[in-house]
Amino acid sequence: MVVPEPAGSSPAYRMELIDDSAKGFPKGESRVLSLVTTETTLEAGEHKLTIPPGGITRVPPVKKVDEFNMAQTNFHYQQSGSWVALSQRQLQFLDAYRRIFIIHATPGTLQPTVTTIADTAPTALLR
Repeated sequence: MVVPEPAGSSPAYRMELIDDSAKGFPKGESRVLSLVTTETTLEAGEHKLTIPPGGITRVPPVKKVDEFNMAQTNFHYQQSGSWVALSQRQLQFLDAYRRIFIIHATPGTLQPTVTTIADTAPTALLR
């Protein structure tokens, strides 16, 4: 992933690499890429993880799901000594795909944002 640096920085960008191999990032797992300078947390199913700033965190497969494979997925960030809700939603967790959560801030905003990328298995084209 190419991450732009602040204006006037040299270099103008940096690379964040996520091991995409089947062994390094198996189906069913997720990764959190934090591009913010504050600590965040993730609660997904049975997992409660602290996400350090500026790194990539492994999220094991979420197994505590309902009959539709859905689990509550909450992100929080620390602001002035308190934890503030960043994103609270139900997500479907399946063993057939991987998910990358990117925590980032857009210039001029007051709080970070979570962007989600779902990596699904290739499907055959209809002919």
